[in-house]
Amino acid sequence: MVNAYVKIDVETGREKKARKAMRKIKGVISEDFVAGRHDILALVEGASYEKIATKVMGRMRKIKGVDKTITNFVFDEQSPEESSEQMPEEKSEKVEVAKVYLKIDVETGKEKEVRDAMRKIKGVKRANLITGRHDIMALVEGETHDEIASTILGEIRKIKGINKTITNFVFD
Repeated sequence: MVNAYVKIDVETGREKKARKAMRKIKGVISEDFVAGRHDILALVEGASYEKIATKVMGRMRKIKGVDKTITNFVFDEQSPEESSEQMPEEKSEKVEVAKVYLKIDVETGKEKEVRDAMRKIKGVKRANLITGRHDIMALVEGETHDEIASTILGEIRKIKGINKTITNFVFD
């Protein structure tokens, strides 16, 4: 399986309906409202890069209100065993927690080292090397946003090789 993060811009007032429509697309693993440059960040899986492109262009972009999508392919899938904590098996098992997505710029040649160090930190649910403008996309969870901020400032940003982090809070 191949995964990709899809950053989605939606017309004002259509965000909830667009997200609801995305939930009906087979292969959409998660879709979260995020603070920052984009409105929704979705994690999509498919049998190939072409299958994901078909889902994004053929289904997601046709949802009423979707203005723009940016797709970042994951090229190092992470199994639940590699995470600091187990990921839920299904969407229905989600427990309400604070979440953020981190887009991370890394010193050239340090990408895998930084990713591996991140995967060992409590609260880091996913850390993947991605295509596109940034080097790593990570999902960090905690009981509160303050706890997550502590993790980012106290642990993640101290990892040697990280140049910059951009934090997008999930707010739904």
